[in-house]
Amino acid sequence: MNCIRAELSKLISQSITKIVATAVLLIGTLLCIVVWYLYKPLSPEIIQVQEQAYQSALDDWEKNGQAIIQNCQEEMAAQQSIDPSYQQDCTNEALAPKPIDFGLYVLSLEDAWLSILVLVPKIISMIGIIWVGVAVGSEFRSGSIITWLYFEPRREVVFWSKLIASAIAAIAITILFEVVLLVGISIVSVIDNADMTLSGNYILNTAIPIMLFTIIVAIGTMCAASAFTMLTQRASFTIALSMGYVLIVDTLIGQLLPITGRFSIGNSIDAFALGHSTFTSTKCTVTFTGEVTCIPILNKLSRVDGFVELLIIFLVVTGIGWWRFQRTDIAN
Repeated sequence: MNCIRAELSKLISQSITKIVATAVLLIGTLLCIVVWYLYKPLSPEIIQVQEQAYQSALDDWEKNGQAIIQNCQEEMAAQQSIDPSYQQDCTNEALAPKPIDFGLYVLSLEDAWLSILVLVPKIISMIGIIWVGVAVGSEFRSGSIITWLYFEPRREVVFWSKLIASAIAAIAITILFEVVLLVGISIVSVIDNADMTLSGNYILNTAIPIMLFTIIVAIGTMCAASAFTMLTQRASFTIALSMGYVLIVDTLIGQLLPITGRFSIGNSIDAFALGHSTFTSTKCTVTFTGEVTCIPILNKLSRVDGFVELLIIFLVVTGIGWWRFQRTDIAN
């Protein structure tokens, strides 16, 4: 416990911690401003125009609705001939024009909370990587890790103390971020004359699970980042490799080879924190005439899928970091 308290004390005293806390407040405020701008009430003139457009769409639906539904069903049948699992909602409820399609809706607090909570897992993960990467890396850069090892020569104790301190810090910063966002969004919703109703079912089955699973994501991310920095001994390596993976594997390769979406860390984080995530891949077949036909396929990752991938990454990174830290000559 003394080692954990010492690690927490060192983490809190570092300037990067103050920068991160300030950044969380600023990012939270900025996101609230964005939500306010996107959902602010329309002017009476715009409402009139949108109501006319909505009525025109309804008139068109009355004339052509059945043909649109039939085309949808034919398209789905064609897709299922290639991919039997393909599904598309071709019901009247799904295809008919709705007021929300034309901006004619009243913002609800539940929708506002959800729109912001789904962004938190990835944002807090990146913040956490930078935070502990810089904090742990600075100990190697300054040499203070050597002094710490003279005081506590058992490297396994030092290693796990840093990870536990990172986990506690992850809980604190995630709760702070979520509270700032929910309070800010609630204020924005009042300003935008939103429906302020919050049902017990929404709180227990949507908001709280997302918030709790987001905390778990933050704990895993920051602990893995701490272990990885003890492997590389450089904050710049931890941050650069993390950002590089996101940009190259999750973004670039994900665009060129959509099937790699199954191994995307971003998709796995969303799947675990939010309950599921989707990505699009392509399935191609060759007809008897030699023509290649490709169709997009919507794939779904469950919470279990996301958990398994994130757990494997965590165990591999933490295991290698622990093994390396036990054998590295820190003085050199």
